Amino acid sequence: MTMTPDDAACERHPEDEWPDMEKSWCIPKMLDFVSYHEPLGAVLAVCTALLFLLALAILGIFVWHHHTPIIQASNHQLSYLLLSSLVRCFLGPFLFIGHRGPFTCAVRQAAFGVTFTTCVSTVLAKPVMVLAAFQPPGQIPRLGGWRGHFSLAPSPLSVPWSRQTCVHSG
Repeated sequence: MTMTPDDAACERHPEDEWPDMEKSWCIPKMLDFVSYHEPLGAVLAVCTALLFLLALAILGIFVWHHHTPIIQASNHQLSYLLLSSLVRCFLGPFLFIGHRGPFTCAVRQAAFGVTFTTCVSTVLAKPVMVLAAFQPPGQIPRLGGWRGHFSLAPSPLSVPWSRQTCVHSG
């Protein structure tokens, strides 16, 4: 807001301007962002692209060899979910590089938050599944109903994911 000493009312600043120290003039805002043309932006884009391709290649190897015992023993559905969320996580920094637009401004934090939460949740769910698979039936009666089945296994994922969705959608 700007107010000159003779004015009785205040004026709103345009969206692309700031007030000065005395709040009497409007100063243009300087937009600062990481560009693809700067060294930092270029290195970040290249590293992100390489990690995306690596995660995609590993996912492809898992899908290609889905019938092998080692892939089936590693709870392949949870591994697919982890690798696909890693692939999406590695695409997230592309939303943060470059001049922000209305689409990237609205989507980038929510998209990265949801994919990162899914990724962390699946990393935390894998040891739970391994522990549940190797416990005797009488030791963990609460986990016994879904041990070895993926149909109810996403339940450890639901709490952090739904919390993250609620935080970023509001």
